[in-house]
Amino acid sequence: MRKKVLLYSGGMDSYILSYLEKPDVCLYIDVDGIYSKKERENLILPPYGKLIIDTLNIGKFERDIGVLPMRNAYFILNAVQYGDDIILGGVEGDRAHDTHKWFTKLMEWLTNYIWKDDRINNRLECRGDIKIHLPSKNKTKIELLKEFIEEGGDPKFLYESISCYDSKILHCGKCKACARKWVAMEHCLIKTEGLFSQNPALYFGPYIEQIENGNYNGQKEDKEILEALTIKKGTGWKEVT
Repeated sequence: MRKKVLLYSGGMDSYILSYLEKPDVCLYIDVDGIYSKKERENLILPPYGKLIIDTLNIGKFERDIGVLPMRNAYFILNAVQYGDDIILGGVEGDRAHDTHKWFTKLMEWLTNYIWKDDRINNRLECRGDIKIHLPSKNKTKIELLKEFIEEGGDPKFLYESISCYDSKILHCGKCKACARKWVAMEHCLIKTEGLFSQNPALYFGPYIEQIENGNYNGQKEDKEILEALTIKKGTGWKEVT
C-alpha cells in the first residue's frame, strides 16, 4: 500500500496542503538552522497525517540570510524512507530552483534509480515507483488559501502558523514571507490587524515599479500584490512608495 509523505514546515502552504492532500505522514525536518528553534517552539499540528519530527545536521551550511542550498534535495532523500508519494510545497511566484517541476522530475529519477537495485543486508530491495508531487505549483498563495477555505478549512491557523524569516518574532511583517502571507489574507478578507509587528505592505514600497511592470514575482502574483495594497484601507500602493 502506497504512503503519502508531505514535507511539512508548519507554515501556511504546508498546513493547507496537509488539509487538501490528506497525507499519511507529515514530515518536519529540523536542520538546526537559524529558524529551527522558533519553528520547533511554534510548530502546529497538521490537520491530517501523523506528524513525524526528524533531524538533519545541515544547518552548518546555511547562508546568513537563511538560505540552505539543496534543502529540498536533502528533504526528499529523507522523505523516501517514509513513503512512496512525496508531496513538496511550492506555489507560483517561488523563485527557488528546488521548488520547480523539473527539479522534482530529476529527484524522482534519482530516487527510483537508487531503489531499483538497493542491496540491504544482502537482500535485493526494489521499489522504482517513487513519485514526487508539486500539487500547488500552478497556484498563487491566494488561490491556495481560497481553495482551502472553499473546502471547509478554518483560516484561524494563519495566526499561529510560521511564515516569517525572523528568528525570534512569530510574524515580523518586514520579510518577504510575511508580506506574501499578508497579501493572501487581505485578498481573502481575513483580519490582519495586530498579527504582524510591522505593516507588511511597507515591504513592497521599494519594488512598486517592478510590481507594476510585472517584473517582481510574475504577472499573476504582481497583480495580486497591487490589489492587496488597494484592498487595505489607507494603505494603497501610492502610500507605500
